[in-house]
Amino acid sequence: MAERGGEGGGGRRGGRGGGGGGRSSPLVARPSMQPSLASGLEKKLTLKVSEHGESSSSSSAAPPAMASSSSEEYRVPFRPGFGRVGKKCVVRANHFLVQLTDKDLHHYDVKKVLRGLSVETIHVRSCKRRYRISGVSPQPMRQIIIAKGQRYSKKLNEQQVTKMLKATCVRPHNWEMNIIKVVEQNQFKNDEYAVEFGMRIMNELTSLEARVLPPSMLRYNQTGKDSSCRPFFGTWNLIQKKMVNGGRVDNWACGSLENGHLPPVTFVVVHKRHHTRLFPANHGDRRSTVRSGNILPGTVVDRSICHPTEFDFYLCSHAGIQGTSRPANYHVLYDENRFTADALQVPTNNLCYK
Repeated sequence: MAERGGEGGGGRRGGRGGGGGGRSSPLVARPSMQPSLASGLEKKLTLKVSEHGESSSSSSAAPPAMASSSSEEYRVPFRPGFGRVGKKCVVRANHFLVQLTDKDLHHYDVKKVLRGLSVETIHVRSCKRRYRISGVSPQPMRQIIIAKGQRYSKKLNEQQVTKMLKATCVRPHNWEMNIIKVVEQNQFKNDEYAVEFGMRIMNELTSLEARVLPPSMLRYNQTGKDSSCRPFFGTWNLIQKKMVNGGRVDNWACGSLENGHLPPVTFVVVHKRHHTRLFPANHGDRRSTVRSGNILPGTVVDRSICHPTEFDFYLCSHAGIQGTSRPANYHVLYDENRFTADALQVPTNNLCYK
């Protein structure tokens, strides 16, 4: 991701520098000016020009070459291991195990396999026509209907908003029962394609090994009755607490700490646009659930349902008040700090709002 952005920016900057009547490239800092943090990070993310095949004159005149987006030089960091900090627990996710037989499964390109095949139309019984497939279209050519479940782009009124919130705010236990009911209705075990490929899909939710990270400590003014406090089930008790007068930060830049200071960077993508839900193993156990029935805040999962080799994890850092909580998925794309699983998960949970 970083290389893709650098590729476009490097090419445009080089063009302006070459056509500006001998002006220096923006990628090269002037001797009299302190290099900015942005330019320093850009240089760190820039792959150096290879000395083989290029002369010294051409390399000095052109800006540093950036790797293309399709280059194999960039690799997503591998998982450094699994986390150990926190209290172990068991949760269930709306992922279902699939058992495969010893049959050999092959992957085919559907477009290549179907290209050139003759087919007949069946939507009009009185008139059958033969065609030869030249490509695969995402929708039927003859019969088109309005697809269900499309996004409504107009503004909703108050009644529509109330109905939508009522339909989506489902308790975890009821949500889990609805998922199991849908899976049983689909009868995947009788699906002809699953039977043909020797696949057996379980009807039970997958049980996962999870951990509940310790909550962060908040410190208050020493003149108050309680100078420190730990949250209880994701909430802080602010009664009889005296706040500390906050300071003012006028300059927030790494360059002001030290001349040419460029700290290592780590890029993490956080998203919640997924369908993964985590449920407590025992809905009746009040020690492992909050009042709404959701899992405890600080629950982290970095096994089974995560990527097999890349560094990612699910973290539910908040206590769900209503409905079923949706954990955030954190995926590390670039890591110069070489964080361990605990070194990244614990501060991430501490910095989240609970």
